[in-house]
Amino acid sequence: MKNFSLLIILFITSQINAQLIKHTFAEVEELQKTEQRPVMVFVTADWCNYCQLTKVKTFSDKKVEKIINEKFYFVELNQNEKSTIQFMGKEYGPVINGYKSGNHQLADALTRNGGENLYPTTIVYTAENELLYKKQELLKVDDILNLREKL
Repeated sequence: MKNFSLLIILFITSQINAQLIKHTFAEVEELQKTEQRPVMVFVTADWCNYCQLTKVKTFSDKKVEKIINEKFYFVELNQNEKSTIQFMGKEYGPVINGYKSGNHQLADALTRNGGENLYPTTIVYTAENELLYKKQELLKVDDILNLREKL
C-alpha cells in the first residue's frame, strides 16, 4: 500500500511540475525521422517584456503545455544564441555587434518584418517545413487553442 501511495504522489507531482519539452533544431531534425510533427519556434529576447509574459502566462498554462508537448516539437530561440544552427539547409550563427552583444542570424531572419525585428515571434512549420502560422506579438492561450484546431 505504501508503494502505491508513493506512486500516486510521484505521478501527481510530475503532473504539477510538467512543463514544455524544449528541443534544439538538431534534435527536431532527428525526431522528425521517427515521428513527424509540426515545429513551433518561439523567438525571444532577454529584454522583451512580451516574450517573458508569453512564457509566464501562455506557455505555463497546463492546457497549452499539453497541446504543445503532444502535437508539436517546440524550439525556443533567443536572439543572443551563441551557437551555430542548421535550419532548412542553411547555417546560421551569431553576429557580434560589439562587446558581448549582437543578434543571431536565424533570430534576425525569423523576426524580420519590414526592416525591423519584432519580438516575440512564434512560428509554426509543418513537418515538411512549410509555414503554417506566424505571430509577431504576445501569444495568448486562445491562440494556441485555435492553432490546435487548424491541425
